[in-house]
Amino acid sequence: MANEVVYTGQLTDSEFLVLLKACHDARMFSGALVLTEQFPRHVIKRREQQDLLFFSDASFPVPWNDANVTPWHTYLSGRIFTEQWELRWTRQPEGIRVVYLGSTEHSGTLRDCKLNACINDKGEPPVPADRQVKSYYLFGKRLSLNDAKKIGAKRGDFAEARIPRLLRYPAANWSEQDADKALKMPYMQLRVLEYMDKAGCVVLSRFQCLSTIEEQQVEEEQHESI
Repeated sequence: MANEVVYTGQLTDSEFLVLLKACHDARMFSGALVLTEQFPRHVIKRREQQDLLFFSDASFPVPWNDANVTPWHTYLSGRIFTEQWELRWTRQPEGIRVVYLGSTEHSGTLRDCKLNACINDKGEPPVPADRQVKSYYLFGKRLSLNDAKKIGAKRGDFAEARIPRLLRYPAANWSEQDADKALKMPYMQLRVLEYMDKAGCVVLSRFQCLSTIEEQQVEEEQHESI
């Protein structure tokens, strides 16, 4: 895997929007996913629960060009990611903390938008060479077509008893001709690239992509773990 870099910065709302627009114009969002979360400080109504987490395709349409799109860029925290890189942010009292980890390809865009390259004592990016890819199951099981109709859910929605809202994952929705296949692949996994120090401890990580898992695969994994 090619060398990777870390860029960080503390941005204002307007500077953060400039960064996102520049990344979009540079076609960084092509094939990217966006995951954002809200943490309200007030009691929310039931109809607002669905909007606390937003997980979708980041490429188009973008919220600053379309008022009908969920304004995910205003959420408290979030990350945009592909297999090559991840851009994450957290809103803090002093500004928006932004961290980029991944390919060197977009360094120019990041520097132009007030992000600074991180280097270690050797003048190198602090990205360990030892890496491993892990896959983690996401909450929920895909609803059958009949169950989705009964509760007014969308095709491809997931549900988890302990979570009081539907779960929607970008790669979970299938076209009409793939309906049968969807019913046979009820679980989702998130692939994460983890960076380890010399002691084998994970010191950095970034999301990469989603994948669907069949019921049979889950059963086989459970059997192997016994």
